[in-house]
Amino acid sequence: MKTLTIRARLALTMTFLGVLLSVCVGFGLYGMNAIDASARDLGLSTLPSVNALGVSDIYMSRARMQLDAYALDPDAPDASQMRARAESLLNNSDDWYKKYDAIPRGADEEAIAKDVIAARADMREAIETFGAAIDRHDQEQVRRSALKELPASYDRVSAAFRTLREYRSPMRPVRTRKTTARY
Repeated sequence: MKTLTIRARLALTMTFLGVLLSVCVGFGLYGMNAIDASARDLGLSTLPSVNALGVSDIYMSRARMQLDAYALDPDAPDASQMRARAESLLNNSDDWYKKYDAIPRGADEEAIAKDVIAARADMREAIETFGAAIDRHDQEQVRRSALKELPASYDRVSAAFRTLREYRSPMRPVRTRKTTARY
């Protein structure tokens, strides 16, 4: 190093600093690209799916409440409207679930989604049985549905929705660890 001129030393130092700067810029660009990919996933997949699942679950709950109100007074003047409203709420729930269903997902999530689909089908069947019993004025079936079948079915679908929402949540521990480990 003693045999190098000042000009050569400065050139060597500047070259080293240039390489160091290039490496830092490369890491910065890589990090920005990773952040962009994570933000895209969050905005295009995670949040819309969690929203669609939540709204679908809410519509399912509202349909059940509407049928409960219908069961209390099936001879009320607006009883047919209550039944139609419950059916409309179920259809809205289905529409929102279809929005979730259109979003791509992995194999693990697909298995959980199949549980939700089965629970939703069971819930829809229980709701339709309940509504039909109310229409027929079959008090025994209305009680059985309202006190046993419907709550069990609702608990199952609610738990399945919760599991799927937690899996899709951007704040779930596994996703947070992966994101943190990246940086």
